[in-house]
Amino acid sequence: MKEEIIQSVLEELLEGQKESPVSLGLLTAAIEKQSDKITEIEDKVAKLKIEVPAPNLRPVEELLAAHNRKIQAIIAA
Repeated sequence: MKEEIIQSVLEELLEGQKESPVSLGLLTAAIEKQSDKITEIEDKVAKLKIEVPAPNLRPVEELLAAHNRKIQAIIAA
């Protein structure tokens, strides 16, 4: 009886070891596929160009000039 149990356990272990390379092969294939997708995304991101237009500083410059004139008028008075 004990020998049959040991034999059964050993056979199950052997089957598990036989399936292990298949599982590893599937995992490796899945990882390579994901790696390819990541490379594609990285390539797309590298090609993106975001251009931000220069800000319109004229209103700020006009306010600064107006305040500067007021300060000069106060100092001159």
